[in-house]
Amino acid sequence: MLLLSDPGASRVCGSARLRIKLALIEEQDSCPFELTDEQLAEVRRRRADTASKLLALEEFEARPSRSCQ
Repeated sequence: MLLLSDPGASRVCGSARLRIKLALIEEQDSCPFELTDEQLAEVRRRRADTASKLLALEEFEARPSRSCQ
């Protein structure tokens, strides 16, 4: 049993945190979603376009729907 006053306890906690971070990184690396080179270029183009207006979610949802009915 580790006590918090034990000098090795902080090392063990640090090691556990590192393992968790590594597991999260590995999980992100195994994401099934990938962009093609063309899609990535489009995302970069849109992000670089400072003239485009970004909408908050509330603004987007307040707009009238354009779906076919």
